[in-house]
Order: sequence, then structure tokens, then C-alpha cells
Amino acid sequence: MLLLNTVQNNEALIKEMQDKVISIQENQISFLNNTLTITYAIAAVLVSIAAIVTTIVSTKIRRSNEEAQKKMEDAERTILEARFTMQNFLKQKEGVFAHPPKKGNKERFPKISNKVLLIYCLSLFQI
Repeated sequence: MLLLNTVQNNEALIKEMQDKVISIQENQISFLNNTLTITYAIAAVLVSIAAIVTTIVSTKIRRSNEEAQKKMEDAERTILEARFTMQNFLKQKEGVFAHPPKKGNKERFPKISNKVLLIYCLSLFQI
């Protein structure tokens, strides 16, 4: 009888230990699932922040590029206008000095604009 009682106690003890092991395993699995969930949430937040920063930087670069292209177009247009003005000035200069005016003949001098005169003066000083 003592032997039967001891066997029953051992079976109850084994069952209790199995229940505790199962409970510990369930707790560990729950902890790991929570840890993975938190890790994925943090990674998602970091990826979202990186995407936002990338979008802001690329937008700023694109706008700067567009502004630079506009400035380049304006500069090219200004250079072309300056070349055209300089060519016109040289033609007018050649016309004025090739045929010096006679006394009393004011029509021989072509009208020279202020812009052309400024370019001529700057060319004399090689500025």
C-alpha cells in the first residue's frame, strides 16, 4: 500500500512538473512573440522615417536642379544678347569710323544706344 501511495504521489508530481514546464514554454513563446512584434514595429517606424527623409531630400535636390537650370537658361540668354549687342556695336563702330562725317552732316552718325556705349567703354578697359 505504501508502494501504491508512493507511485500515485510520483504520478501527481510528474503531472504537476509537466504542467509547469508547459506553462514556462507558453510564457517563453508569448515573450518571444511580443519581442518580435515590438522589433518589427520599431523597424517599420525607422523605415518610414528613412523614406520621409529620402523624399524630402530628393524633392529639395529636384527643386535646386530646376532653379539651376532656369539660371543657366537666363545666363545663356544674357550671353547671347551680349554677343548680339557687341556685334551690332562693332558694326556701328565700323560704320562711324570708316566714313568720318563732313561738317554739318549729322546724319552720318548712327544712333548708338547707351547699352552699346557701355559695352564699348568696358571693352576699352578690358573689363
